[in-house]
Amino acid sequence: MNVSDNLEVYYAQSRGVGHTELLKKGIENYDKKFFLVAGSYQQGKNLVSEIKNPNAILITLDDIGSYKLRGLRYPIAFDNFAMIKLIERNNCVIENLYIKNAKLLAEIKDLNEIVYELQDKLDWRKKFVSWVKSLFGR
Repeated sequence: MNVSDNLEVYYAQSRGVGHTELLKKGIENYDKKFFLVAGSYQQGKNLVSEIKNPNAILITLDDIGSYKLRGLRYPIAFDNFAMIKLIERNNCVIENLYIKNAKLLAEIKDLNEIVYELQDKLDWRKKFVSWVKSLFGR
């Protein structure tokens, strides 16, 4: 298991321990603008209404990397649900890369076998030509 897998298991097993409460207490009195990343807009709206901090700028994971954040530089806080979604997305990407890698390794193995077969045929041909030349003294 990689770190991302371990985090996914941890978050799944530790629901209800106070992740969101810790986040809320940490950002309730923050006096500057900051991004609050939520798993969905609806969930984020509920969280923003609970913390009542006008400095919170609600975004979702889909907003990260989009034009909406271009040129803005604020601290960022991730809600537990957003973190779980992010970890799950990353784990899917990692799993797909493992599958793609396994397919590519199998293709390389097949290509190597073809190359070895061709080398054997070329070696046999060279030996045959050499043998024929030795017979006729050339």
